[in-house]
Amino acid sequence: LLAERLLSVREGWVGAVIELVYKIDSFASTLISRTRFVGANPHGLVWMELARGIRTLERAGVGVSDVCRRVEALLETPLDEFPDFRSSEEWEGFFRAKLLGGTPAPGRRQPSDPGLGLPVPLGVAEADS
Repeated sequence: LLAERLLSVREGWVGAVIELVYKIDSFASTLISRTRFVGANPHGLVWMELARGIRTLERAGVGVSDVCRRVEALLETPLDEFPDFRSSEEWEGFFRAKLLGGTPAPGRRQPSDPGLGLPVPLGVAEADS
């Protein structure tokens, strides 16, 4: 089903999706050296945490371009900034902080900046009202 969808999309998008999948897979491979708990599958964990984070951002009303910037920034994080993960809870907490930092809880939509269409940093909207 995924292959059919990719083939039905314009060629430029297919290339972009393939490049992103490659980046995510390479990123997961580099984290193998930082994963210290039994039964860990960094590839599966990376995909799971990215999916969870993206869904949370979407429910919080964060725009697509901001989500893409956050994922890209995470994928470009230098390896020495990652702790030695000793549990799945540490893994989840780290990804949550990297992807969701400054994002309101799901159900609380973030106000938008009418001029640029970008989210307003938390605290700014409350101070203005």
